Amino acid sequence: MVWGKKKLAKRGRPKKLTIVKNTITKVELIGYDQKEVDFMRLIAYDIPQDRTRTRVHRLLKGYLYPVQYSVFEGELSPERLEEAMVNIRELINENEDSVRVYSICSSCIQRTKIYGIGNLYVDEGYHIL
Repeated sequence: MVWGKKKLAKRGRPKKLTIVKNTITKVELIGYDQKEVDFMRLIAYDIPQDRTRTRVHRLLKGYLYPVQYSVFEGELSPERLEEAMVNIRELINENEDSVRVYSICSSCIQRTKIYGIGNLYVDEGYHIL
């Protein structure tokens, strides 16, 4: 199943993003007012089966932003995280697959360094209803 725009909107994908520009030594949050980001998450997975891996990837695109094929980041409340993990647990084989969830504090976001291409995405709080 391919996630269409309507499906993504129902899952609460942000309408507007702040793109973070980076240098080797510093990440500067553009248009970001230093408020605390309480629920920044990084989710990574290692899933050997192509079909399961594709389904998990499509599912996570409804919650977070892909920064690599098997790594997603963004703001996610505890409730939405639990919803995502319930859906992921239905898809994966816990004896073969690995899904890791990292919670990132607001001070850690400020110290994030990105080398090479890529952006850090911070939700400005606007959502499509």
